[in-house]
Amino acid sequence: MAKKILVVDDDDSLRKIVMHLLNKTGYATVGAENGNMALDVLAKEDIGLLILDVMMPGLSGYELCEQIQDNKQYANLPVIMLTGKTELVDKFQGFMSGAIEYMTKPFKNQELLEKVRELYPC
Repeated sequence: MAKKILVVDDDDSLRKIVMHLLNKTGYATVGAENGNMALDVLAKEDIGLLILDVMMPGLSGYELCEQIQDNKQYANLPVIMLTGKTELVDKFQGFMSGAIEYMTKPFKNQELLEKVRELYPC
């Protein structure tokens, strides 16, 4: 069975939009509304890619990404940060925490799909 893409965003509508976009292009997805829930999903599901918001209650996307990088089991898991934080310092922090890609909201569907295909071919 193929690995899933974990979409983590506290905005329920946006999370569902991203998951729908990925599902209709052949990817299996699972969602989480915050960092703690994402850690639970990682422990239970076979995840191949993580799409992660930054500003969430509890663990921020940066903190979650750092925890993932510190865990040998998930250290090679590619992470795309998808966030409303647009400043250069935010992008730098995203890469320093372990993200492979950093995209800002609003995003173009095709651009997100291209990044996903690049990091996790279907």
